This record gives sequence, C-alpha cells and structure tokens, in this order.
Amino acid sequence: MVLVNEHRTALGLAPLATSPTLTAAATWKARHLARYGYFTHDDPAPPVARTVPERIAACGYPSPYVGENIAKGQPTPAAVMAAWLASPGHRENVERPSFGAIGVGVASDGTALEWVQDFGDVADAGSVLEPLPAAPPPPPAPTGPAPPAAPLPAPFRPAQSQSVRVDARCRAAGTRVVRCRVRVSRAARVRAALRRRGRTYAVAHPRRLRAGRAATVRLRARRRLAAGRYTVALRIAGRPHRRFVRVR
Repeated sequence: MVLVNEHRTALGLAPLATSPTLTAAATWKARHLARYGYFTHDDPAPPVARTVPERIAACGYPSPYVGENIAKGQPTPAAVMAAWLASPGHRENVERPSFGAIGVGVASDGTALEWVQDFGDVADAGSVLEPLPAAPPPPPAPTGPAPPAAPLPAPFRPAQSQSVRVDARCRAAGTRVVRCRVRVSRAARVRAALRRRGRTYAVAHPRRLRAGRAATVRLRARRRLAAGRYTVALRIAGRPHRRFVRVR
C-alpha cells in the first residue's frame, strides 16, 4: 500500500485509503491461490465458485466498482510493484483516479509468494489513510535457486456496465419492513428483494431513481421476519448489488 501511494502521489493522484474489507478479500485470495495452486482472478470451488466482485462483496465491501491485480513469484513488495507497473493494464489499476481504497494480501505456497491488490472507489467504514503497521516478514525462502516469477495474468478492471456508482444503506424497521436508502450516480432502475437461505421474504416494487438524489426503497415482508441476518438483493441498472440487514 505504501508503494502504491508513493507512486500515486508522485503523479499528483490522491492516495488510497486502506480498506479492511478489501484487505480481507485480498488476503483470502492470496491464501486461496497458495492453497489450491491456480492463477486466475475468479475463485474456483472449494469453497464456492465466484467472480471478483462477488468475493469482494462477500467480504462486506459496499461498491461493485472494483479492480484486482495478482502476481506470483516476486520475492519482495518492490519487485512485485515493479512488475505491475511494467504492465499497462495492471498499472492502470494502480493509477486509476476513481479508485479511493485498496487492500493488499500476500501468502506463500511453500516455494513462492502470491500477491494480491484489490481496489475500489469507496473508502468504507474502518478505512485509514495512515500507513498500517508493518506486516510480519514472509517465511524464509527455501535454499537453492528461486523459482521464476509467473507471467502476470490480465488484471481485473471495472467494466463499463459497472460505471453507475451506488451508495445503498439498508436497515430493518421492525419485523415486517426493510428500508434501503439508495443514491445512484446516474438515472437507473432499481429492483429489490429480501432473501435468506434461498427463500424470498420481502420485495419492493421496481422504481426508477434520479441521478444524485437519494431515495428510500421499502421492502414489505410477506410474513413476519424471524430474528437473524438477511441479504438485500438489489439489481440496479441490470447489475447485482448485495447489502445485509439484521432483524432483532
């Protein structure tokens, strides 16, 4: 993260805050890469097959506008940063002006290090601009010549269809109603449903939101909600978004 912000500030770009949810997603990915020996952005099962945005959303990050760089085999942060900056697509993620937060993960498969950077446009709760304490050093490299670094796969970058920025916060109001306060960067149609364990408990009538104006979307339960955690499945401009609410 420090190397990323040094590079960005040298270019006159805003530094990135360290997001706890992006850090969790990047750390999980690095460990999964090391454990199962693959080298792609999407997560294969086990435990579940999913895309980059789905993994990052599962870690609690509130926006679908995300990017990711991965690398394998570079021995130090400086070496992997140099490799990413030498690749135009990966460099674009590092230098993207619309990104405001980052999470970094690293893990060892016993012979080489797996590196992950996850980026997003929202500095969510708990994000900090100050450098975090130094991470513990990686385990010592095995004796003998170091294995060569793997070729970089193409980075995961935000698609045009994800260009609608979304701010949505949901809460339960009693045991029959869930309210979501939603703001979008451009006009978009919104659908919403409340789900738990594969069952739908509440729905909202589809509505069109105006750009930049917050609106309340009400989901009315078909039956009384039991205590517990529910998923609010939002579909905004054709793209899925997930939020979570807890009924007490």
